[in-house]
Amino acid sequence: MFHSQLKVMTTFIPPPPVATYLAFHPQDNNIISIGMEDSTIQIYNVRVDEVKMKLKGHQKQIIGLSFSQNLRALVSSGADAHLCIWNTNGYQAYTSISGNYHKDIYQPLNIIQWANIGAFDPRV
Repeated sequence: MFHSQLKVMTTFIPPPPVATYLAFHPQDNNIISIGMEDSTIQIYNVRVDEVKMKLKGHQKQIIGLSFSQNLRALVSSGADAHLCIWNTNGYQAYTSISGNYHKDIYQPLNIIQWANIGAFDPRV
């Protein structure tokens, strides 16, 4: 991790399996969500070098993660064509959304811009 003058503050090595994606928490850069090849998401605290939570909701590797400031949510995208929306207060799943795709023309769901819109209603 670096601070504003690009000096190394700390280094970390996430535990196995292989990390495929990561996103910093918008209010606390010590909290990182790490998407894993085994389809899990680890909520990692860099300051104390500890995995705080392991989230399970996908069937294939994680290919995208984004925190939303407006929604207090973490949105994850998997190679299984699902979006999962997680409440960042306790990291419970709000919902899971299945993407439509043709088996021969698979396009992973891109969630990076979607999470910043702030137009999600968990009651739907």
